[in-house]
Amino acid sequence: MRMMGLNNSVHWLAWFLTTFTQMSITMASLTVLLKFGRVLMYSNALIVFLVLEVFAVATIAFSYVALRWRIETCAVTQLLYAFTFISTFTRPTQPFVPLGSVNE
Repeated sequence: MRMMGLNNSVHWLAWFLTTFTQMSITMASLTVLLKFGRVLMYSNALIVFLVLEVFAVATIAFSYVALRWRIETCAVTQLLYAFTFISTFTRPTQPFVPLGSVNE
């Protein structure tokens, strides 16, 4: 797009819209599967879809940040991205269990 004389902001906006559209289709199909697959029978489908869309926007924003990392090798960058993604998005959703409170 730069060769066509477009600004950087146009390139990033096009990339965001393309990715957001693809993820919205995925989130819509996941909402249908969760709602009508009797996983979330009593949940409002609109609320489920909105929560999944917020997750999609957070994932896209995280990808923007990861694109700016300048590391020498691609393998190290992928490893750092995967570790950061997993620790950022999965750790806060796990329940907090203090040490010594688990009955054995």
